[in-house]
Amino acid sequence: MTHVDMTKERRIGSNLDDPDNDVWAFEVDQQPPTKNNAPLAWLWVILFGGFYFMFKGRWGHGVLCIALSIMTHGLSNIVYAILAGRIINAGR
Repeated sequence: MTHVDMTKERRIGSNLDDPDNDVWAFEVDQQPPTKNNAPLAWLWVILFGGFYFMFKGRWGHGVLCIALSIMTHGLSNIVYAILAGRIINAGR
């Protein structure tokens, strides 16, 4: 049997020492596509600001969002609203 380049390959069968054993199994390392688990995160960030990130367990982003909101009079929430879905899904 000809050699096939795959990520991992291992021989299976009853006689592994036999070079003519044509039973092969291939394992390919692939991660499943990530699902967007926060489709309305932008809305919640606009409504609740950094408290939404704190609720979701992103304490650093929550504190930073609140601090930046105070300094920029809420304009930073627009940027955070755009990036909210990526921030929430980054830890999954």
